Amino acid sequence: HTHTATMAAEPQIRQMVNFIYAEAHEKANEIRIQTENAFNRDKLTMVQNERKKINEEFVRKEKEQVVQQRVMKSRQVGDLRLVRMRSREAQLKELKDEARARLARVASSPAYDGIMQSLIVQGLIKIEESDVEILCRPADQAVVNRIKDRAIADFDERMKKRYGKTRRVTLTIGALALEDSCAGGIVLTALDGRIRCDNTLATRLELGFEERLPAVRALLYPNTQC
Repeated sequence: HTHTATMAAEPQIRQMVNFIYAEAHEKANEIRIQTENAFNRDKLTMVQNERKKINEEFVRKEKEQVVQQRVMKSRQVGDLRLVRMRSREAQLKELKDEARARLARVASSPAYDGIMQSLIVQGLIKIEESDVEILCRPADQAVVNRIKDRAIADFDERMKKRYGKTRRVTLTIGALALEDSCAGGIVLTALDGRIRCDNTLATRLELGFEERLPAVRALLYPNTQC
């Protein structure tokens, strides 16, 4: 009787075991699929992150390269501008040196007496003093003595035209002598040197050159802003 009962339960036990195996197999397959999906998601995320990093690095390097190119171009433009500026300054210096060389020959020209007279008259008009000391180079003392009275007469005439009356002026040659580097001309002083008018040829050249520098630049370099 017991054997018969066991035989009858055998199919049920086998069915139960098969069900358990099937459940276990299905569960294992489900775990495998979930694991593969998780792995694929992690793999995809990792690939996307790496791709993003690579793209960001590429963009960064590209921007860096653009900046470097701009810096290099700016430096090249600056260097070129500096070279051009130095070249122009050298040309202007050469022009100024040539003017100085020509100026040095003025003192030996026949027109020098008239130039000295005009410089004295201009100085007297500017300082408007009665007792004036005149400074000049030792080589120009003879010229000053020769044209001094003519300069005073010229000054008196100009004052008479401007104010309707003459102004008495005393001109004396000072003990101090100007250096030859001034190229000629005179310096007038009054009130013990408190008033001073520099009318040397070198000073007039400097003032004239600075005053006309924009026009000179425009003439030499017409296609650029000076």
